Amino acid sequence: MLNYLDSTIQGRPPLGAELQVALNLIPAHTWYAKASGALTFLNKRGSDYLGLPKDHPLRFGIDTSAEWDSHISLLHPDDHEETRRVWSTCLRTGCAGQVSFRIRNAEGGYRWFLSCAEPVRASDDGTLLYWIGISLDIEDRKQAEFYLAEGQRLAHMGSWAFNAAGFDYWSPELFQIHGLDLNRKAPTVEEYMAIVHPEDREFVAQAIRKMLADHRGFDFTKRIVRPGGEIRRVRCVGIAVSHGEKFQGFVGTGMDVTEQEQLTEELRRRERELRDVVDTIPAIVWSALPDGSNTYVNSRFVEYSGMSAEQLAGSGWHAATHPDDLQRHERKWLECVRTGEVFEDEVRFRRADGQYRWHLQRGVPLRDEDGNILKWYGVLTDIEDRKRAEEALQRNEHYLVEGQRLAHMGSWVFNPTGFFSHWSHELLCIYGLDPAQEAPSLEEYLALVHPQDREFMRSLIKQMVAEALGCDVTKRIVRRDGKVGYIRCVGVPVVEDGTLQRIVGTAMDVTEHELLTQELRRREAYLAEVQRLSHTGSFGWRPDDGEIVWSDETYRIFEYDSTLKPTVDSAVQRIHPQDRALVQQVIDRASQTGTDFEHEYRLLLPDGRVKHVHAINHAVQNASGNYEFIGAVTDITERKTTEDKIRRLVEADILGVFIANVQGEIVEANQAFLQMLQYGRQDLVSGRLRWTDLTPPELRERDERALTEALAAGVFQPYQKEFFRKDGSRVPVLIGGALFQSANEGVVFVLDLSEQKRAEEKIREQEMELRQMLDLAPQQVAVFGPGGERLYANRIALDYVGLSLEEWRQTPGNFFTPGGFIHPDDRERAARAYSDSTRSSGSAYELELRVRGADGNYRWFLVRYNPLHDDKGQVKRWYVVSTDIDERKRAEEKLQQENVALREEIDKASMFEEIVGTSRPLKAVLSRIAKVAPTDSTVLITGETGTGKELIARAVHKRSQRSGCPFVSVNCAALPPTLVSSELFGHEKGAFTGATQRRLGRFEMAEGGTIFLDEFGELLPDTQAALLRVLQEREFERVGGGQPIHIDVRVIAATNRDLNAAVANGTFRQDLLYRLNVFPIEMPPLRERKDDILMLVEYFVQRYANRAGRNIRSIDKKTLDLLQSYDWPGNIRELQNVIERSIILSSADVFSVDELWLSRRTPPRAARVEASPALNVEPRSEREIIEAALAETRGRVSGPSGAAAKLRIPPSTLETRIKALKINKHQFKFG
Repeated sequence: MLNYLDSTIQGRPPLGAELQVALNLIPAHTWYAKASGALTFLNKRGSDYLGLPKDHPLRFGIDTSAEWDSHISLLHPDDHEETRRVWSTCLRTGCAGQVSFRIRNAEGGYRWFLSCAEPVRASDDGTLLYWIGISLDIEDRKQAEFYLAEGQRLAHMGSWAFNAAGFDYWSPELFQIHGLDLNRKAPTVEEYMAIVHPEDREFVAQAIRKMLADHRGFDFTKRIVRPGGEIRRVRCVGIAVSHGEKFQGFVGTGMDVTEQEQLTEELRRRERELRDVVDTIPAIVWSALPDGSNTYVNSRFVEYSGMSAEQLAGSGWHAATHPDDLQRHERKWLECVRTGEVFEDEVRFRRADGQYRWHLQRGVPLRDEDGNILKWYGVLTDIEDRKRAEEALQRNEHYLVEGQRLAHMGSWVFNPTGFFSHWSHELLCIYGLDPAQEAPSLEEYLALVHPQDREFMRSLIKQMVAEALGCDVTKRIVRRDGKVGYIRCVGVPVVEDGTLQRIVGTAMDVTEHELLTQELRRREAYLAEVQRLSHTGSFGWRPDDGEIVWSDETYRIFEYDSTLKPTVDSAVQRIHPQDRALVQQVIDRASQTGTDFEHEYRLLLPDGRVKHVHAINHAVQNASGNYEFIGAVTDITERKTTEDKIRRLVEADILGVFIANVQGEIVEANQAFLQMLQYGRQDLVSGRLRWTDLTPPELRERDERALTEALAAGVFQPYQKEFFRKDGSRVPVLIGGALFQSANEGVVFVLDLSEQKRAEEKIREQEMELRQMLDLAPQQVAVFGPGGERLYANRIALDYVGLSLEEWRQTPGNFFTPGGFIHPDDRERAARAYSDSTRSSGSAYELELRVRGADGNYRWFLVRYNPLHDDKGQVKRWYVVSTDIDERKRAEEKLQQENVALREEIDKASMFEEIVGTSRPLKAVLSRIAKVAPTDSTVLITGETGTGKELIARAVHKRSQRSGCPFVSVNCAALPPTLVSSELFGHEKGAFTGATQRRLGRFEMAEGGTIFLDEFGELLPDTQAALLRVLQEREFERVGGGQPIHIDVRVIAATNRDLNAAVANGTFRQDLLYRLNVFPIEMPPLRERKDDILMLVEYFVQRYANRAGRNIRSIDKKTLDLLQSYDWPGNIRELQNVIERSIILSSADVFSVDELWLSRRTPPRAARVEASPALNVEPRSEREIIEAALAETRGRVSGPSGAAAKLRIPPSTLETRIKALKINKHQFKFG
């Protein structure tokens, strides 16, 4: 372009308009300057970029005699020096030049430009006429250069340019890699070769000569030695650069690959180690290309096949494959290569000695990130032994099936998922099933199990699966023919990789064995029990080999552990030292002669106790002629102890003892017996003592019965009788004893009961006195046994139920269980109290019960149960005392009824506890409240502000059936118009900005109760429509929601507005008014309730005085007259505020009010204003309307001339909106 411009202006004025037009057409910043270097013209694009004024001289080429370097001030300060140097060189030499710098734009920002300047000379004499130039935007290129430099720094990669003369350029990162100064020029070839490692210099020199000669790219890695002596590896990659067909040089990169080379070397080392490992593992490893051709086999396959790795490469492994397997094996391999599925097959490969062995071949593909197969890796595992084992297993399976048939044993396999995967032929036959059918399902199997064993087996199977357990259990089955069989099942779990795979096992028909075993166990149990009861153990002994067998009872007698193998020595060790020699003689004689023997001896146990035993043995000669002994040993310690006690007892003369024969003659007696009957020993020797003579006639028959029973049982069961003394008097005795049938005699023990009888008589006398006392007691007393059986009742109790003591005892049931004399409504409670309070602890308790009397009527009793325990803590008796509380209970019931009535009266009164007054207008309102409260009707409360409309609403709710549910109060005027719907009906999450979660509206909060809409007349039309739907349909939708929500809420509304006027003005819906005005209640203003002012004043004075801790004794009469004469435009609220203010300010104990607080002249009431639609606008428009109204009224909100009146909205609503919109109303006071 510059050449073109140069040719067009030869011989023409340099500052001509045509040149400026041409430069303005160029899409770059173009300019020209005087020969002295002063900038004269800048085209439109450049001027606009600098933000030059439209009339700036540079836009029109007007010479302003500027300095040669005046334009440098437009550049970035960091670029001034370099630009001034280049431009001054151009001016001094008259030669073209270029420089990169940053130019400031109109906004103050900078962009990079490449500026080129060309001299324009006269064609005739070469005189320099002017300079012309162009500045190209290179900001993007500069950014790219920055990113390239940063990428080189991060990647440890630098760039360079090289030609036959040497290096033209080295990037900063390349200097960093070689450890050189960044400020120096690119090194010469000699300097560069000095950096190269001495061992690599010749190689690098040859590479440089070759690339200069061939003009071809290269890629090699060399070592360098940095100035500090550190050796690094640098990879150099270069490409040839040509201009047309002329070779210019090379450009390329240098990358520090020291760490990469180290990793590569480490990888090669590990690869060598891996190959060594692969060559040593006991398996054949191979790899193949994606097309399936073999690329590698380890040395084990080379050794196995006798073929080289080259011979096995590609498809060379076919030669080692068995001919019968090759076609099938190769087809399956190629199919897996095609589909990419894992390859697995069993194939025979030829060994070096010509033999074929079975192998399991498995191959898996290695894929890249895109799923493409990079390589196949596989392994061959020798399974020759397994294959032979499988063949043997198949043969064994046949043998097993036949063996199972002969042994009545079947096999099974159970899958953990809940089904049998296998039942053998014989197992189906054992269960009586068709041998041709499949294994039964789990439920079919359980149906065959005996009902009594079914749940056990179901639980066992669940446990086996859950805990991977085996089993060994015998169960019963019921075959289809109804016969019961016993099946023994043995199973073992098969676990692989920690997971239960299956449970395998066997089942054997053991019916005959089980029946025999049960019979044998039954007999063994009988024998063991007989031995235990008789303390007799059995044993067997072979003297020739010393083998001894003991029964369990024998072990218990000798007190040895049953795991101990008995020997003669161990038995002798237990024998008392004083008896040991005698017993050894008996054993020696028996073993030598083979004769039976019987003897008694003592055992001395380790703890020092002594046992007496009786042993009897019988010799048996076996087939070999040797003797074996079988015998029994009996523990007779108890008998010996008893005999010893009897002997000592007889000798001690404490107990009477005599011996009599079957004729009744007393042949022997101890001194105690003789003294008991006042006889001497001479009377005994002379034979004068006979049983029958000593027995009173009326008792002899009882003696004969006892004798008969003793002859049968061998003992005299103890019984009471009497003997005659020598003087004819009688002595009561308790006798018992035993018979010696061998001697036809018996020993009889006699206990003198005289003292006991006298004690019993005394007890009977005391008992009689006690019963008489209890009969005179004013309470009912009864005695029961531990289980509630009737034992005794006093006369008061018997007379009440109208029964005698015997009749009462024989009455079915007992005092603790339902039924009997207890009222049906109290029986369950009585039984539960006995079960809860006494069975576990036997503790005392009491109940109030109704008990039926003889006349059939029930009376209330307080019944106290007190147990009597024995020395072991067991309940022996229950003593029950019943106190008549019928009169008290009736009085309590009467009192309860009176309480209910009183509570109802209190509820009626407390319903209006906060509504103070007795005036006729107020009573009329309260009467209407009492009528409407129990209903569910909508109530409309109207009246001036401050008349207590919310108190009326709460009174209606409290008296209604919804009093136990929420009462939700909503001040509709205080709600911002934009949030009314959200407050009343709630909103969903995300319904509007700031709705971060779901919120329930007031209607949902009042579910089941009452919602009070105060000042509802202030609601906007759209909210009125939603409210009308709630009243009509009893449903609504949350803001942002689409699901209708049904509610059960009573609505009470209140307003101080004239709703009819609002309907006429169109600010309130007439249909909504109809819906709300179901039951209207109008609250009278305080000026119409003058009679209530005194009561209200007293009420508020007491409340605020108590709150302030003041003691107000009286109310000033003048103040009272003043309060009663005042018109009270603010109604009760104004009265309340005046009293509270007076209490706070007054210090006297007499209540008074400053007259100045109350004006005799009642201010005119502000006319009611209707809600204006002025605020039903967007927030921004609403702010403008309010600010305009405030400016017009100088910031005044209330009053006839206030902003609220102008906007036709209540002042409270306007104040709320002013706060919501954050408007400063005070700024308009002086506007």
